[in-house]
Amino acid sequence: MRKELMEEEAALRASIGQSLRSQDDAAESAIKALWATLDRKGKPPSKGEPIPQGWHSVFFWPNFRPQELRPDGSPISTGVLPKVSLPRRVFGGVTLRFHQPILIGEHLTRETLLKDIQMKEGKAGAICIATLQSKISTDAGLAVEEFWTTVFRDEDKGQSRPAAPLEKSPQPDAAWSRQVTPDPVLLMRYSALTFNSHRIHFDREYAIQHEKYAGLVVHGPLMSNLMLDFAADNNPGRLFSSYSMRAQAPVYDTGPFRIEGCPTKDGCSIWISTDNASPAMTAEVTF
Repeated sequence: MRKELMEEEAALRASIGQSLRSQDDAAESAIKALWATLDRKGKPPSKGEPIPQGWHSVFFWPNFRPQELRPDGSPISTGVLPKVSLPRRVFGGVTLRFHQPILIGEHLTRETLLKDIQMKEGKAGAICIATLQSKISTDAGLAVEEFWTTVFRDEDKGQSRPAAPLEKSPQPDAAWSRQVTPDPVLLMRYSALTFNSHRIHFDREYAIQHEKYAGLVVHGPLMSNLMLDFAADNNPGRLFSSYSMRAQAPVYDTGPFRIEGCPTKDGCSIWISTDNASPAMTAEVTF
């Protein structure tokens, strides 16, 4: 690894253990808005009722001022995650552990900790991988524990547009399947609901010309929400104990994708497929 990257890694790792405490309320309006955005059937939950598992993503808005944002619209520093020199930020994955439900109207406290951060260098350039741990609690105690992986990449050298379709990797036979057609309106509404100003999700010219993507990038957390809902819909009445998802390739608004899944011994496997690549996301759910 280059000397300058080793020096940056040493500086970044000095922030490991840094933490931040924030508070919010489980707002009924936010859950109703996400319910409509995801086109959920039936009546959304109301005050005193549990939110769907994983829907806490619409709470704890990142309130950064314009001068605190990178050129891509993401924050320079989150208060826990320090400034990283690499310009391209992408979603790496998330692991959730569910301890008890979050009820609409409850007061929430979140403790966020930088667990790890490291630099690497490969054929596609330098990358930085950061892992953050958050514990979300209500007055009744710990509700959700989550581990987020964020990846920073070097400037694109053409590697984000493969010359030929990627070879499909083996997947189990799908017992359930659903097709989703993302569009700019869905992406805009989810960005608004999570106060996410990352331009790859709504600025097509920026996404294609500056970051060399094939279109607008569908949010990793949005697809994670859809995967969790898909698992719940196909296992009615069962509550999740844990959920672990890994992002493997970007998904664009240029065509539909499929959410597929099958039962496992302790829960189910869920994955997202497109027509020209191996699964873009894979997840394991336990009940």
